[in-house]
Amino acid sequence: MIHRYQLPLKVALALTLAVVSALWLGWEKPYWAAFSVVVMAVTESSGHSLKKGRHRIIGTFFGILVAFILVGLFAQSPVELLTIYCLFCAVCVYQQTNLKNGYAWSICMMVATLVMVMGGFSSEQLFTIAVLRIQETILGVVCFSLVFSLLWPASSRVLLLRTLHSYYQQQAQLISSVIDDLAQTGQLPKEYSLGNSIKRLSRLDDLIQAAMADSYELGSTAKQWQQLLQLQNQWALICGHLYEATRSLNQALTHSQCDEIRELMERLRQRAVDAAMLLENQLSPDEASFSEVSNIVQAKPVRLIDAEHYAHQSHGALRMLANTLNQMDVHQQNMQICLHNVFGAAQELVLTPARHVVAAKRPLINIDAEQAINAFKVSIMLLISIVLWLYVPLPGGPMIMIFGGTFGAVVLSIPFASTRSLLFYMLGWALVALVQYVFVLPHLTEAWQLGAFYFINTFVIWSVFNQPQHIFHRLLGTMNLVLMTNSAMRLTPTYDIQYALLLLLLFSIGMLVIFFVNHGVFSGNPERALLRQLGHFRRSLQACLQDQIHGQKLPWLSFISRRPVREVAMAETAIGAINWPAFPQLDRIQAEKLISQLYRICLHYHAFVDSYRQWQAHDFNSAIDNLIQRELVQMVLLFNNSMIGSDAKQYSTRLNQLQQSLQYYLAGLEPHSPLQLALSQQQADHCYQLIISLQILIESLQQLLNETKVSELECLRLSPFTI
Repeated sequence: MIHRYQLPLKVALALTLAVVSALWLGWEKPYWAAFSVVVMAVTESSGHSLKKGRHRIIGTFFGILVAFILVGLFAQSPVELLTIYCLFCAVCVYQQTNLKNGYAWSICMMVATLVMVMGGFSSEQLFTIAVLRIQETILGVVCFSLVFSLLWPASSRVLLLRTLHSYYQQQAQLISSVIDDLAQTGQLPKEYSLGNSIKRLSRLDDLIQAAMADSYELGSTAKQWQQLLQLQNQWALICGHLYEATRSLNQALTHSQCDEIRELMERLRQRAVDAAMLLENQLSPDEASFSEVSNIVQAKPVRLIDAEHYAHQSHGALRMLANTLNQMDVHQQNMQICLHNVFGAAQELVLTPARHVVAAKRPLINIDAEQAINAFKVSIMLLISIVLWLYVPLPGGPMIMIFGGTFGAVVLSIPFASTRSLLFYMLGWALVALVQYVFVLPHLTEAWQLGAFYFINTFVIWSVFNQPQHIFHRLLGTMNLVLMTNSAMRLTPTYDIQYALLLLLLFSIGMLVIFFVNHGVFSGNPERALLRQLGHFRRSLQACLQDQIHGQKLPWLSFISRRPVREVAMAETAIGAINWPAFPQLDRIQAEKLISQLYRICLHYHAFVDSYRQWQAHDFNSAIDNLIQRELVQMVLLFNNSMIGSDAKQYSTRLNQLQQSLQYYLAGLEPHSPLQLALSQQQADHCYQLIISLQILIESLQQLLNETKVSELECLRLSPFTI
């Protein structure tokens, strides 16, 4: 119960300290410092908060620099000034989704706009506003850091360790179920993947970056953590090969083979359990337990399954399985050793050499389509806001640019944010603030009374709306409280409700501009965004396959992403935001199955590319390579058309033809066949694995086609346009 009120107390205290300190220092706009505290408080952990605070200061400095440059160079040329300003805002919006420094770009745009507008596009006032903005921003960051460091500090390191601990626990449970299935059926189950972490890798990267911001221990072992992240990526890739091996295995395992595989799986399970224990000891330190786990890690040698034991088998499926399991055995021990080194082993252990994974080539400049769409939308919002400012006699003048353009960039940075809901939230919280502004604030005459007013209100907002889904209420409630009552924070307080009502009017007009642009130009409705993301996924996978074709030059500039996993993640987010009762003919469960299939395709694609590169480096054969190239060309041509709609039958026919062609070559790799006799045993095994890998990728596409037919996603094209 006490834990529930810790965060509200810290936020209320930090905000009050920022406001009172600004008044004590004689600064004119304390609400800017309060805004810094609120924005940092809605982050996930203290590391994220410190990172956001650092980016807020950096973005403030660069935003002020841009404002000085624009006004200094183009103060007498309004057309050039507004044109370059719109281009600058488009670049900032394009970059704001960057996980590492996107927030700095967002603040840069916001501060540049704010300084120019509040400075009246005049060099004299610009400097005063810029200095005040820097002062208030730094004050807010300092107050937040001071309070959150002294009162119940919550390190991002703990969140990172808990995430890893949960992962290793789940992995141990999954391996246990595999061992049970192997004991009951004598076969490895085909429909599982120990590499189901492909969705978690970006999350783990974000947590590591955040934890390094507030943990000296993690910062001093940054190299080992990055090495662990790289091993996690490679682990997911090897698990993709495991699926290929189990999928190609069409004969029963003997008792001795089952025992050998079970022994290896038991080692994998034990390592996962030991890693979970090591992380648990870090979460609640116990020296005795740490020594015990350390001994377990050091005492476990790597014992490879003898692949030559299977040399008499009729084809390379068992050898492929044995080689893959051996790689998993080595790789998981490397992950455990790396984790052990991260936490300061007495003597740093050396990783067992593993095969090298070749990095994928990418275009020099890769323009993300969805980010470019958002940049285009913001440009239109700004142009409309500028037209309203210049040609409509609105009170407040250029302030409409802040609400129509800058706030539009914030809305676009929130995936599938409901403009209507945001407007209602804003108006509702503004009404609450205005009631207190009229009936309470005029009776407060001392600075401590004003501080108590903000402390109580902030504490109540953050205490009542304490669930993750209430984040908009916490953010908008606190910001409205500060914004609508900001005249009471001045050195000479004034109480004029007309200014607050003017802000509400401008905000409402800005929200209408945002709504019509966001839903009228490349609609931001989640159902339309889902279809668009599926199209981005298709083109992304097509570009990735095209890059594997010989003689295909990699463009230096591309508007197609080479990260299909990211497109799938955005599509998954869109599915969660769709109002499914509005589409009774569709089934959300089927749509979620479609997303799961897309993740599997990503895993199988990366496994195929890895097999292809390893095969080209060590066991190249021109006949097999010609086959792979023909298949890739046909797949690239096939991806020119969408899987959703009338082309589904054509897709199915062409995929079946590709499957038959691969099956013909697989038969040629059987013992005593002409192709197999021309190859060594190792070459035949690797060729077999490569063809199986491509065959599984095509089968995944066939399954995706079936899921698309069942889900009937083409109905989403008929989504209504409503306010």
